[in-house]
Order: sequence, then C-alpha cells, then structure tokens
Amino acid sequence: MPAPDLSVVIASHNRCDVVLHTLDQLRERTRGVRAEIIVVDNRSTDGTPDALRRRGDVTLLELSENLGSCAKALGAEVARAPLLLFLDDDSYPRAACVETMIECFDRDPDLGAAGFTVHLPNGAQECSALPHVFVGCGVGLRAAALRDVGGLDSSFFMQAEEYDLALRLLGAGWGVEIFADLEVDHLKTPHARRSARTTYYDIRNNLRVVARYLPDEFAAVYRGDWLLRYEWLARRLDATARGENHGAEGEAPVAPASVITREAVHAGADDSVDGDLDGEHLTAFRRGAADGDRLALSDRRAFRTRRMTRGQLEPVFQWEEIEERMRRLATSGVRRIVFADFGKNIYAFLRGAQRADLDVAAVADDAWSAVGRQYRGVPILPTSQALTSRPDAIVVSNTSSVQAQRGLEALAAAGSPPVYAWHATPRSTMQPLSL
Repeated sequence: MPAPDLSVVIASHNRCDVVLHTLDQLRERTRGVRAEIIVVDNRSTDGTPDALRRRGDVTLLELSENLGSCAKALGAEVARAPLLLFLDDDSYPRAACVETMIECFDRDPDLGAAGFTVHLPNGAQECSALPHVFVGCGVGLRAAALRDVGGLDSSFFMQAEEYDLALRLLGAGWGVEIFADLEVDHLKTPHARRSARTTYYDIRNNLRVVARYLPDEFAAVYRGDWLLRYEWLARRLDATARGENHGAEGEAPVAPASVITREAVHAGADDSVDGDLDGEHLTAFRRGAADGDRLALSDRRAFRTRRMTRGQLEPVFQWEEIEERMRRLATSGVRRIVFADFGKNIYAFLRGAQRADLDVAAVADDAWSAVGRQYRGVPILPTSQALTSRPDAIVVSNTSSVQAQRGLEALAAAGSPPVYAWHATPRSTMQPLSL
C-alpha cells in the first residue's frame, strides 16, 4: 500500500454524531488526495469507537484517558505522510483547500505550518490574538518540521497549545503563516457557554508560554498583563452567570488595578476583591494561575537554551514595528491618542506610544471597561466616554486580524478622529512573502 500524501489528525471525546459528520465532509474534500485519516478517541463512552471501527476508512487510536485537543500529538506520531492536517472533530476544510495547502508546502520548503482562515456558523471568523499563531482546528504542518521541534506538547491538554507550537517552529527557523485562501468551517457555537475548565487552562498555559519563550525584559510584563486579563475575564463570566449587569457585558465593577502580584493570585477566595462573590470561573482562574506559575518555574529552566530573541519574536509581538508607527504619528503632529481595544498584546502599543512621547488618554473598550479600571495607569472606558478626551487620533490596539478589523470598521463608520490599525492580514498562498 503506497504511503499517503496527507495525514489528517482529529481528536474527539463523546461527540459521535459530530465526528461522523466531519468524516463525511472530509471524504468529499480529500477525493483527489491520497490521504489517511487518524482519529484519536479520548476515552469516549458514547459509542464513538465502535462507530469509527464500522466505517473502515479511518485509523482509530483509542486512549485510556482524556488528553484533550492535544491528543492529536499521538495521532501525529503514527502519521505516515510528509504533511499533516490538524482538525477539530467539528471542523473541516472547504472545497479544494486541501490541494491548495499541499501545493503551498511544495512551493516553500521552509514552510513549517500553514494556518487556515477559520469561519464560524454565524459568518464571523476566528483567529489567534497574535499574528503567525494558527488556530488548532485548521492547520497544515510539515511532518519534518513537527518532528524537528518535538511535536505537539500533550501536557497543555487544551488552550494555548497553538502558541507553544507556533513559537517553537518560528524559533527553529521554520515559516509559520496564515493564509486567506486556506479555509476551514468550524461548527462550534460562537456564543456557547465558556467552561471553567477553559478558564483554568487559558491562564495556566499562557503563563507557561511566557516562561518558555519570552526574554527577561518582556517575561514579567506579559505575565502581569495576562494574569490581569484572564482574571477580569473570569470575573465577567461569573457576573454574567449570576445575572448581574453592573459593567460592560454583565461584568461587575472591580477596584482599580494596573498590575497583579504573585501573592494576590495565590491568595484564597476570601482575599479576593469580591470576597464572597467568587464563582466557578474566578476559582478556576486562581487554580490555573497557581499551577501555571508552578509549571512556569520548571519551564523557564528547561527552555533556557530555546528562549527566543526579540528578533525572533518580532513578527509575533511587533514591538519595533508598532514603535516605529507611533513615531511616525508623533512626527505628523499627533500628540494625544486613544487606544481602541484592550487587546492581548496591548503592551506593545503602550510601549511604542511611550517611546514616541505620545499621550495615551484612555483605552476605549465597551467589553472590558468597568468603574475605576485601568491598564498600567491608563483608564479603560466605554468608547463614547473615551472619545470625550478629544484625541488627535485613535489607534486600534489589537494585533488580532479579526478583532482589529472589526474595531477599525466600527470606528471609521462612527466618524471619529483618524483611526489607525496596523494589524497583519492573512495573505494568499500565491502571494510572495515579500509583499
């Protein structure tokens, strides 16, 4: 039997009907490709393994424990093809995209990962908060590159494993790109209830990514920023679950904060700002932060020789590019600006503005604003209130292509002061990298 050209790897847990639907879609979308399909079953109890065995067109790996979405790591280990395609059990590529992906890898021998543009059922798109980081429900991988960096790290279980893998690939010199003409449909509900388990792994694993790859000058900054971000998100989710509507999107207001300390994270629920109002998400956040800090200590040591330089991280965090653009604004006569969006990489924008001697009056964000809330001394306000500061310009402080574009369009339609957005957008597989 000839070796396949492509190995499709899917992880699933107790979603029999969903994964069977995905496999039916894959059958249509891989007809012109010699492909093997590997499904890693995370100890399902709903009959998924039996249903997959009856199909006869998949390689089934049955696990004795649930390894989450990172169970794909085990599927990758048995894959026989030179190229892999990672999918979720509810995602599948659009017509002709598999062939386009293979051609893309053939043209560029240095390409390690080809991220797909992800479409949700409501017409919206899903993407990472940082450029050059793919979404795990749709990414093509060169098998040699994946082996070169040690594969997908199954210890992440779920959340931020894409950040970890993308940064390892970039650090090893492999190309990682997101493409507009590689498209995948992801059938997840856009507004599905977020689980406390997701809250736990989000902060735990993001802290591990910071510890592994960021140099000393940035590691402490991003640790503090992401602790703050995910704590506020946990509080918002708990407030929404209680039916409160005291802040943006049902978020209860909290005391002013510009940095979160290690001691505050490790404090018990009785020491929190809201005290007896701690809910399942804030509890999960505290556990995840404590476990993340513990794992980060060992990760920092273990990845000492794989720490990335500022130059290697620049395409992802864009510190120098954003600073240069801020300096151009200052040269053009801009003095006072408002940020739009409390993005995950907002520090790059604040750093650039400060180095260009620009005055940041506020962060305009209706979703993240709350009474007294600040980011490193800058108030986070509803958009209408932030614009009363009469800025010379608005800078969209988000490097997520989807979120930044959405913010740019909304502000431009409102007839605000000049709006600047510097986010990267996915390119075509046929477009030269230099463009």
